[in-house]
Amino acid sequence: MASKPTNPRIDALVKPLFDKALEDAAAAAEATATMKAAAAVAEVFLGSGASLPTGKTAVVGQIFIRTGATAPGLYVCTASTSSASTWKAVSYSNS
Repeated sequence: MASKPTNPRIDALVKPLFDKALEDAAAAAEATATMKAAAAVAEVFLGSGASLPTGKTAVVGQIFIRTGATAPGLYVCTASTSSASTWKAVSYSNS
């Protein structure tokens, strides 16, 4: 198949428009991916603190990092409503 004839003057005018459209599309895709990744992390990671969350709605499988002097470590939620008993330790810190 033969290539289409082109007009160098038109190509010179149109190419920057295509390049800009591609840059804008790439920037929009990156922004969307970043936003969706942050939302996914927020869904999995509830936060951290000295005491386990209570009274908040949690999602089964959510992670919480417990800091402080009492049983610090990584905890996972085992029920859809959060109370201290719904958080099970995955690992404890020995220090």
